[in-house]
Amino acid sequence: MVGQAIYIKDNSDSLFSELADNINHPLNEYLLAIYEHGLLSLLLALVILCYLGKISRKNPAYFLSVLSVLITGFFSYPLKYWSILVILAFCLAKISRESKSFLVFRTNLLGASFVAVLLLFVSLMVGKDAFYEYKWGRCYEFAKQGNNDEVVLTYDNIYRRWNNNPYFLYNYASELNYLEQYEKSLYILSECMDKLNDYDVQMLQANNYFNLTNYSEAEKHYKLAGEMIPKKFMPSFQLIKLYEMTNQKEKMSDLIHRFLSRKPKVPSREIEIMKSIVEAKLTVIEKGML
Repeated sequence: MVGQAIYIKDNSDSLFSELADNINHPLNEYLLAIYEHGLLSLLLALVILCYLGKISRKNPAYFLSVLSVLITGFFSYPLKYWSILVILAFCLAKISRESKSFLVFRTNLLGASFVAVLLLFVSLMVGKDAFYEYKWGRCYEFAKQGNNDEVVLTYDNIYRRWNNNPYFLYNYASELNYLEQYEKSLYILSECMDKLNDYDVQMLQANNYFNLTNYSEAEKHYKLAGEMIPKKFMPSFQLIKLYEMTNQKEKMSDLIHRFLSRKPKVPSREIEIMKSIVEAKLTVIEKGML
């Protein structure tokens, strides 16, 4: 997202600035695999694919199904859908069953033990994730009941034992921001940004700094958020409030004029309210009352 912001800032007339939004997944499964697991993982997958093709010559239907999903991965993200994963698992199971050479250690005790240990490890990891996902969901219930102490205690407990989910870290930081624990919220966000650094993260960063009266850092993050998704009105609206707070009249006046001249991508009541507030501020400036 930072790269997107830099591109849009340098190419403000680009059509992409009109279409820009949060990006949670690249439009290519292989770029994601290389980014998250390195080139070696992709080479290993290619070797396995070649082997699958070799042992599926007599009945290639299931292999072709796998191949079609993999081809789609060049310009989409099929592996994000459980239905596709189920189809892949089914096809691989059929290839395994029909090929005597695929499970090379089917009758080998050492190989079978290795598979059993591997399955146990995967089951434990999935079970751990499911458990903490449940605990995370309980935080929402505590928040609805207004039990803020229990919310923070549960979040902190999950964080110390399971903090590899960037969406959990963002959610935790948001809750800390709501409870006015801005310093701790910034600390959690610093970990979140290693894996997730989008518009929402930047806006939360800016809000934390604003409430800590670190206006220079708040300005920097509001600007970055606005550059990530130029059609969003909220970063500019918050910057106008910041310039008013810090008595930066020239910056405020210039930004107000640009703000009012913008057309929303999707008209909404929220934008209308922001524009009416900003128009009122402009009137005050022009009358010399600010």
